[in-house]
Amino acid sequence: MSQVAFRQKDASKHVRSEAGMEKYFEAMRTIYTNYRFFYYVLRNVKIKEVGDVWLAGVGFCKGDTVPTLFFNSQSFDKYKYFEEADKEKKNELTYEPTYEELAGVIVHELLHICQQIFTRQSKFGMNLQIANIAHDILINREIPALSRRGENKSLADFLLHQDKYPSLKDMKLDECSLPMVYDAIKEDMESKGGQGKIDLETLKKMIENGQVIMDYHGEGDESGDGMELSEEAQAYLEDLIKDSAKKCNSDGSWGHLPGSLKRELDTLMKPKPRWRSTLEHFVQNCRQDEAEKTWKRLSRRYGNRASGRKAQNRPNLLVIIDTSGSIGEEDFNLFSSYLSFAVGFCKSVKVVFCDTQIQYCEELHDDQRSKFPKSILGGGGTDMSPGFEYGKKEKVDGVVILTDLCWGEPVNTYGIPTLALVPARYSIEGNGPGITHRVHIE
Repeated sequence: MSQVAFRQKDASKHVRSEAGMEKYFEAMRTIYTNYRFFYYVLRNVKIKEVGDVWLAGVGFCKGDTVPTLFFNSQSFDKYKYFEEADKEKKNELTYEPTYEELAGVIVHELLHICQQIFTRQSKFGMNLQIANIAHDILINREIPALSRRGENKSLADFLLHQDKYPSLKDMKLDECSLPMVYDAIKEDMESKGGQGKIDLETLKKMIENGQVIMDYHGEGDESGDGMELSEEAQAYLEDLIKDSAKKCNSDGSWGHLPGSLKRELDTLMKPKPRWRSTLEHFVQNCRQDEAEKTWKRLSRRYGNRASGRKAQNRPNLLVIIDTSGSIGEEDFNLFSSYLSFAVGFCKSVKVVFCDTQIQYCEELHDDQRSKFPKSILGGGGTDMSPGFEYGKKEKVDGVVILTDLCWGEPVNTYGIPTLALVPARYSIEGNGPGITHRVHIE
């Protein structure tokens, strides 16, 4: 990814600092103790000591699928900077970061990986330099060692925080996404005469003086738009995050996790229901009130058989297929394949297409799947009520609805057991009021 404009430090005179290397390893021990999840992430990235970053950075070298953590050992020992008033740079000052601050810096860089700033920047069409500023501000407030400490000078004084941009002043960042912060900063930079405004050119000068630390994000083009990650690199990142989380689960120790990452990991690690087993279980439990006569096994003790009863678990099922305007051909073809799976479990399956009214109605048996329409019938608004009214009239044992859940008013299911199967790209949270049980299909 590109951060060319912010990679200004002269590496020609760089000599590795042994004191800085010692601080790096001490910071690593701090990460193991206080940030266990990030320790496991760090074990699976490349690490490179360089002289042309101000403090640290993370990115992908060209051709690599494994991310690299860059750090400057000299800056890890003593960070050098000039005061804003020193225009001729005559009086160089230094700040010695603590182990905890350096551990926070490394965690900061690893958060860029874990929250996939590279993929998100490409997905939302962001300029990486501004996206990096937005993400830095979101990250810094969540790492205790990098947050503001009051009057005493700390590494936080060299980092970007919310107060640098007027547009962020009244925003509750805990409730803001990266695109929201990005848009606010971008608007701030483009406004003319804004008080306290820091545009990219001003920021570049502050970086050259060491007054602001910006991290480096790998190699890209000069536009600041970066480059998209390869599928292999994206897959590696996803596996890296999952494997690190699994190791922490196994250890029973996660260490400090920023709240935003914790929410993402909770979602990632939450077991995903398997739609086939969910559907099979649903169908088998729709109808338990009937039984058929049968014979029990031959008794080993008495040598005779006794009559018995066996639960009838092959219900009469209604499949409602949402054919409103929001359903495309791809969704419809997906629905068709899942209908075939459901038919095999049932005594009979009634199928209706519904947008705001029933557009198709047929009863299909296992040997009649070829009768199923090959194209969508409907395309209007969304109201699944007619489908459930039909189910009530026909006294079906259960309803499986194939839908994107895109409706606003709660639907009346009339107490009929209902399961919604939803294509994976649609959210199953907060949509489709009235439907309690829902699962993604892929």
